[in-house]
Amino acid sequence: MTGWSYEGIGWQTPNTEQVAPVYRLYNPNAKGGDHYYTQSVYEGTELEKKGWKWDNKGVPVFFSGGNINMYVAYNPNAQSGSHNYTTSLFEQNNLLNLGWTYGKVAWKVAGAGKSAPEMNLKQILNGDFSSLQGTWKNGKGQTLTFNGAKVTGDIDITGEGFKEATLTTPIEASHNTVFVNSKPQTICDTRYFIFASKNVSPTDYPDDTDKTRDRLFITTNGGNEMFSGEDGAKRAFYRVD
Repeated sequence: MTGWSYEGIGWQTPNTEQVAPVYRLYNPNAKGGDHYYTQSVYEGTELEKKGWKWDNKGVPVFFSGGNINMYVAYNPNAQSGSHNYTTSLFEQNNLLNLGWTYGKVAWKVAGAGKSAPEMNLKQILNGDFSSLQGTWKNGKGQTLTFNGAKVTGDIDITGEGFKEATLTTPIEASHNTVFVNSKPQTICDTRYFIFASKNVSPTDYPDDTDKTRDRLFITTNGGNEMFSGEDGAKRAFYRVD
């Protein structure tokens, strides 16, 4: 979604039947709208009396359970997005020290949140691909998963029937992007990956991708022109996990 940035995993839900319902309400009177999540039907009913509306027709939007606290805090100076949910007690205490209020445990979760790593072009140039680990997805619904230097996907990565490739030698840093070779080598030429970190665009071609996010392309003969046009925006892979 344009303008939004992937920040990582908020929390992990339980995979057992020992769960409790969580409800969502929204405030139509807040500028930009605002949502609030609660386990308490009583709390939801009290908010309804103040003009809030039950979302999802009052049916739970998900279920909670586990041994890890999910904290909630409220920003009295904001209207839209005024509540923050986190499994990090450090983050919660920092917000409370900055003037946020209503600090409490909202519900329990099975696993803590995890921030998304940021692409590190300097590391990539040195053959360190640790900042790429995880799953990436493009606008066409195609996915790539990095595990060390190995890349697997649900697409033909090489253009010759292979859905698995291995990153090998970084080629160069070119106009704010980094090119990395891969194997197996194709009949015509080597398939290579182009990497661009968030908030940075190539200087030699227009950038029509979501510049607020790390992104990558796979190509044989293309360069930074891959970033241009509607098709370029759809071809770009963004981190999703």
